[in-house]
Amino acid sequence: MNNIKIITLFHANENIPSMTYIVKDVEEKKHGIKLTLENDNNIYIKDYDFFSYQNQQMLVIRNVW
Repeated sequence: MNNIKIITLFHANENIPSMTYIVKDVEEKKHGIKLTLENDNNIYIKDYDFFSYQNQQMLVIRNVW
């Protein structure tokens, strides 16, 4: 999971990105993962999956708390 470098958030049910973030650190927590962004803000992700696409690991976020 530490290979995550950039995440892009999309609006629900749309294929248009709303924001892109650079991730500094990823921590696994009891109820999900914590992403620390370049600006030191955190995003906590509760429901997620990983898959590989063209030799890149992708994170699919279902629920942010």
